[in-house]
Amino acid sequence: MSDELRTLVTFSDPIEAELALHRLLDEGMHAGLSGDLTGNVFGGLGYSVGGMDLVVPESEVAKSRIILAALAEEIDHRKHGAGVSKFEDALDDPKADQDRDDEPPPPLYVIRTNQAFRASVFGFLCMPIIPIVHIYSFILLVRVASDPKVPAGGLSRKFYIAMAIDLAVFIVWVALFSLPFYR
Repeated sequence: MSDELRTLVTFSDPIEAELALHRLLDEGMHAGLSGDLTGNVFGGLGYSVGGMDLVVPESEVAKSRIILAALAEEIDHRKHGAGVSKFEDALDDPKADQDRDDEPPPPLYVIRTNQAFRASVFGFLCMPIIPIVHIYSFILLVRVASDPKVPAGGLSRKFYIAMAIDLAVFIVWVALFSLPFYR
């Protein structure tokens, strides 16, 4: 006789869901995750939409709850109990990061320029396969060029190299696609 699956817990964090699932599997329970495919396919969007359900057969619900309660207690004890190492304690200490100099993040136009440069070089190496990457790179470059926060003379060599690669690829693609029309 097969038991119906029941949702034991719904997780919004995929790591917690996997941790709980594998603890149940290690204890011999028959468990699975529902909703994890959506999160994997859509890059985490599925987790925020509906979460991931940990499902178990109806006959194993009570024992699974006990196992998960023990897991939660173990995690809490490890995090806040006497068994915390100095290294783990330093990870939780907010003052531990204050020793290094905090550099401000680079401006958005620098980040976009670097992304456009990487996309144009990648697209150039894979030009016959992925020409859409150059469109993405070109859009980023147009956004950088039209950004009023870019200082005068603030465009880097990467910007101009990416623009040259993108324009060269566009010219080659237009020539390749228009060639049959001129015969």
